[in-house]
Amino acid sequence: MTMPPQFPNDFPVFMHVSSRTGLLYIVTKFGHFFIVEISSASVIGTGKLSNDPIFVGARNSKTDGVYAITKSGQLIGLNVDENNLVKFINTACTHIQNNQQVGMRLALL
Repeated sequence: MTMPPQFPNDFPVFMHVSSRTGLLYIVTKFGHFFIVEISSASVIGTGKLSNDPIFVGARNSKTDGVYAITKSGQLIGLNVDENNLVKFINTACTHIQNNQQVGMRLALL
C-alpha cells in the first residue's frame, strides 16, 4: 500500500474485512481510504474521505462498509455498491490479473 506522496507519514487507523463483499476497507489518519479485493490483494478504489484527521473508525453493520469519525466530529460513511461491484471489477479493474475470475468469485459470495 503506497501512501500519497504529499502525506508520506500517513498510516492506517482502521481496517475492516467485509465478509459480504470480500473487500478490505482501510482508512488512514489523514483521511484517505483504500478498498482492496482480498483474494487478489488488488486495490480497487482509493480516495480522500476528509481533510480533517480521522479519529476512529467502525464497521457499518447495515451495509458491512465502514464509518469514520473525524477529529472535528464529522461522521463519514464508506460503502461499495454491491449491485455493481462485479461489473466494476470486470470492466474497470483491468489492472487486476484475471479480473474476470475475481469478479466471478465475488459474484458467488
